[in-house]
Amino acid sequence: MAMALAWALPVQAGRPLITDDAGIVEARACHIESWWQVEDGGHAFWALPACNPGGNLEITLGGARFEGGDGATSDSRILQFKTLFQPPTEAGWGRGLALGIQRVDDGGVSRDAYAYLAASRMLAGGDALLHLNLGWLRRGATDHLGRGAGAARERRGLAVRRVFRRKSRPRALPDGRARLAGAGTGADRRHLGRALRRRRAGDHVGAGVGVAALPPLSFFRQEHDMLQLFLKDGALTRHATATKPDELRAPEVFWIDAVAPDEPEMAWLREVFVIDAEAAEEDADIESSARAYEEDGALYLRSDFLCGRQQDCGVVPVKLILKDEVLISLHDEDLPILRLLRLRLRNRPWPAGGAVGLLVEVYARDVEYSADALEDIHAELKDIGARVLAERRGTDEEAAEFIARLAAQEERNGTLRRNLMDSRRALSYLARERKLDKEQTKIVQQVLRDIESLHSHTAFIFDKINFLMDAIVGFININQNKVVKIFSVAAVAMLPPTLIASIYGMNFEHMPELSKTWGYPMSLALMLVSVVVPFWYFRRKGWLK
Repeated sequence: MAMALAWALPVQAGRPLITDDAGIVEARACHIESWWQVEDGGHAFWALPACNPGGNLEITLGGARFEGGDGATSDSRILQFKTLFQPPTEAGWGRGLALGIQRVDDGGVSRDAYAYLAASRMLAGGDALLHLNLGWLRRGATDHLGRGAGAARERRGLAVRRVFRRKSRPRALPDGRARLAGAGTGADRRHLGRALRRRRAGDHVGAGVGVAALPPLSFFRQEHDMLQLFLKDGALTRHATATKPDELRAPEVFWIDAVAPDEPEMAWLREVFVIDAEAAEEDADIESSARAYEEDGALYLRSDFLCGRQQDCGVVPVKLILKDEVLISLHDEDLPILRLLRLRLRNRPWPAGGAVGLLVEVYARDVEYSADALEDIHAELKDIGARVLAERRGTDEEAAEFIARLAAQEERNGTLRRNLMDSRRALSYLARERKLDKEQTKIVQQVLRDIESLHSHTAFIFDKINFLMDAIVGFININQNKVVKIFSVAAVAMLPPTLIASIYGMNFEHMPELSKTWGYPMSLALMLVSVVVPFWYFRRKGWLK
């Protein structure tokens, strides 16, 4: 959790908080913003959770607890809606709008409404932000319960704390720096500010100006977003985090895991190991035959690994470099297999085979993870098959849902098949170039056999997907044929009465029934019988089911 000290002059820019920025929480993410403030004769604690349900709207619901020097307390509750028109950049102003209501219980109950426009602009290459606020605050009626709601509170901020929980990748600012990394912590961007206020007919109209200094990028980074070092410490493995390039030169280091490394860290790797430490994405379009090669005494492998077992998760390119008995892994997203490997290596026996054995272990775990993902696909197909084949019914909407689910599984299966092929190519290269000892060669051969079996299983899954797809299309055709059959039966049943009506509609001079009083009722009864009899016959044959 990060703390940022911010001493603020009294500010009231239309909102019951200090000057705010033109920014909202990322889509499908939440954070909680809290701070402690010292006032004349008392103190207060604010907590404001905010969420963005998935669009361009941030919803905040929170409040504060005030405690006076005489022991008196009061509460404040806030509900706010904030939207962003334009994010701040160095080239232009970001703009946002916030609307909210506040309920203050201070012996009396006051209900206030407020609104403000926020504008922000990046300064000093993104290391600072300039904020401008223009707002309006209407003081609501007070229900007197004792000593009244009290005047507007002037306050001095003591400390600000903010906790973030994000699902998406870090957002890149215009200068290429990441704003926040993954699920982590960050400092609130509250700042020194000054505001003007004037009272008019119960309204507060104000303008606020503030400047926020952003901490360096490393302040926001989690442990897994730095260079993770694994060193041989006797018979055990010790974990450390690199803070300077000299730590990379330790002879005990055998694995460096670089998750989303920044440019200085990449420069450390180039300086210490004299390698091509470029991001894996930059090599994504190279030919397959060039994904494994040796250069200046270093072995380079570029492979794709699964980013997770979720439905919408694909692969992440990883660059694996073997130099001077040190394995270096470069990737922009943390991966389950590498994360699990890091956890298992901490304070555990040193892996046999050193860096080369660890490289083989990475591919072996990737194959195991692919096998687990294939089991998930098979379970999903089993569920779809049970609903499609066992029930043998469903609407067009359900059929569309089944087809979409099958298409998603087909895509996942194809991704797994490609991932297995990529692992097989890398392991075959290691075995062919004689980079392995006898024990490691046995492990690689076993892993290659596992890949062959999983490769056959992916073919089976493709066949099962095609079978279920054909079954769904067949049931759709059956449902359509039922509709066509109803129209066909109706047309056949209506043919006899049509024939009777056509006969009596002919303009012949001598038609005895036309001159009889019973002629018309007889024709109607005859047509009714000609309709009922075919329907009865069709029903008896089961053609109407």
